[in-house]
Amino acid sequence: MEASLNGATFNLIATLGAGVTSYSVPLLAPSTTYWFRVRAKNNGGDSAYSSVASATTLTPPPPATPTNLALQVVSKNQINLTWHDNANNETQYLVEASTGAAYTQIATLAANVQSYSATGLTPNTRYTFRVRCSNTGGFSPYSNAPNARTLK
Repeated sequence: MEASLNGATFNLIATLGAGVTSYSVPLLAPSTTYWFRVRAKNNGGDSAYSSVASATTLTPPPPATPTNLALQVVSKNQINLTWHDNANNETQYLVEASTGAAYTQIATLAANVQSYSATGLTPNTRYTFRVRCSNTGGFSPYSNAPNARTLK
């Protein structure tokens, strides 16, 4: 059942037994404010709603740093990357490459991925790579930043 109060929509999320005085709402989004109200019900009907209370869910901490980034030169146009996933709360991995002082993001990968093939690289060029992951709480620190030269 859906109800509206001052433009806010309330949805029935649980029906609990008699005497229950608390409830933990599962699967809420992080960093989101929710508004709640309750009412009792018996054979005589429904009570009036309680006053409205709000709560904001916490922001998760940023994920742990990926470590042990290693490179394997495959050809004049490809270097393969592998790393250790230390996070249990990441939503994505970001791979960056540099041939000088500035890094450019070259890939966005799914959570739990631990490898990437950098292709389309320039022959006989030194590349430095780094990886980090993120979630709604922010970014992890960068991994180590090894470098390797593509083949001629």
